[in-house]
Amino acid sequence: MMACPLLALRSDWDRFIGEPDGSDIGGLLHAHASTRRPLGPDAFVEALEQRLQRALKRQQPRPKPRQRDGHTLELFEPPEQR
Repeated sequence: MMACPLLALRSDWDRFIGEPDGSDIGGLLHAHASTRRPLGPDAFVEALEQRLQRALKRQQPRPKPRQRDGHTLELFEPPEQR
């Protein structure tokens, strides 16, 4: 990997890296890393969703489907199917 193009963008990397960040970028990075959701503007995330063919943004919570145990199912089956 060549670092020359990056060096052309910032001449003093030591000072740039040592500067305090105005926003809480550490908190944002941690939150998105723990949920495994991409961090970026809506347009960026929507473009990723289209390329990957899957939802990446947080969705509305849905109730979990109810599951019946084996004994409950037997009560509702006709006797000839048991």
